[in-house]
Amino acid sequence: RRRAAACPFKPTLSARAPAPRKPAPTDAERRRQRDEDRATELRKRELAEMAECSFRPRTNAHARREARPQARTGRPTAVKPVVVRGLARHLELRRRANALAEEKRTREHEAFHVDKADEWRNGLNHTVAEPFALSA
Repeated sequence: RRRAAACPFKPTLSARAPAPRKPAPTDAERRRQRDEDRATELRKRELAEMAECSFRPRTNAHARREARPQARTGRPTAVKPVVVRGLARHLELRRRANALAEEKRTREHEAFHVDKADEWRNGLNHTVAEPFALSA
């Protein structure tokens, strides 16, 4: 009692429970939040730059390809396929290279693949040494 009388501190208790504290964020959470904030800031900056632009090109992206091109005279012109010299040879060489790669994979599989390799690794198909008698 003397000790209690000598101590001037008298805590006041609240009937309401304190709010639970949120755990501190981890490094990964802080890094993710920082990356999200940077991406958001970059998008805002890009939108602000685009708002300053007054040029809005009119494209014919919605029109069908055949109806799109026109000569400078305003008359429609025929759409011709674009000819790329050497494309057929390039595609032929790519097909040949793919075929050779497939043959190589097949040869390697046949040479190095062991059927039921897990059984061999586990020792299921190993020869078991047993003692024997030479003379009977």
